[in-house]
Amino acid sequence: MKKINRLSPSNLSAAFASMLSAALMLVSPVLAVPLNDVNSIAANNGLARYSTFREALQLILRGLLTLAFTVAVIFVVIAGYQLVTARGNEDQIAIAKKNLTWAVIGIVIIAASWIVLSLILTSIVSGNP
Repeated sequence: MKKINRLSPSNLSAAFASMLSAALMLVSPVLAVPLNDVNSIAANNGLARYSTFREALQLILRGLLTLAFTVAVIFVVIAGYQLVTARGNEDQIAIAKKNLTWAVIGIVIIAASWIVLSLILTSIVSGNP
């Protein structure tokens, strides 16, 4: 009797094909609603805060940059705490200085990203290349 290899490429491709077809069958009824109906329902009920993809993308990117800046500031505080509690231990002081340096570099990169993002979004909104 021949052993069946459960992880053979043919078995994997058949499993993938069946999962893909099942997923497509589940998704198709969702795509039946016209987008205009959804937008008007959302606007009438006060759910549509952003009318364009650009506005939503702008909100998401600025939120991510704000979160990154907050995390970087927390890392600066942690590195400062490490520096204060090193108590003259040269190894701990070196680690704290390295952490502080990388946290400040992160803040500079985040600030530069914020500036570039603001310039790009301003040019997209105004329509100027």
